[in-house]
Amino acid sequence: KLARHLRLREWWVLAIRIALTAALALALAKPVGCAGSFQRAEQGPVSVVYILDDSLSMRFEDGKGRNLYDMARERIQSDMEGRALGSEFSLLFTASNQDSLRLGRDRASWLRAMEKHSVGFAVADVMTSLRKAASLLEDASHPQKRVVLATNLAAKSWAQHRSPWDADSGIVLQILDVVREPAVF
Repeated sequence: KLARHLRLREWWVLAIRIALTAALALALAKPVGCAGSFQRAEQGPVSVVYILDDSLSMRFEDGKGRNLYDMARERIQSDMEGRALGSEFSLLFTASNQDSLRLGRDRASWLRAMEKHSVGFAVADVMTSLRKAASLLEDASHPQKRVVLATNLAAKSWAQHRSPWDADSGIVLQILDVVREPAVF
């Protein structure tokens, strides 16, 4: 009976040591995850171009009466508010020509522009919006560059497409799929 008790105690000590080692390894690795909200790996200011899907499909409503467009706006607002001071932003739309073709630091003006805009009846042209975003980021003042696409398109389908910018451009594409979890490519 004593031997079984000692063996059980040894197993518990081993389990605790493994858990502590794993926790230490994760803490040192500074992981970037996609659970819940997007966790940023960058430190300091960043240049971000937000692309908001304003196509007809974003009119779809969830069971609570909120449409996907409003959910996408909320996700972008939350992401923008979480960025470091000094970050610069721009806002593009996938289905209308009401894009801002400049980067700026005034969050409030971008939030107002997004609030005034409404979902349309056109089809999204995501690739054109991505090209515009890459063009905007060529003049970015920060080395860390992000394109954040808020859409109802399946984020998993983007893994197989080539981005319209060079791999060495330093641009990271983050997809905020309003139907699923965020993804980073």
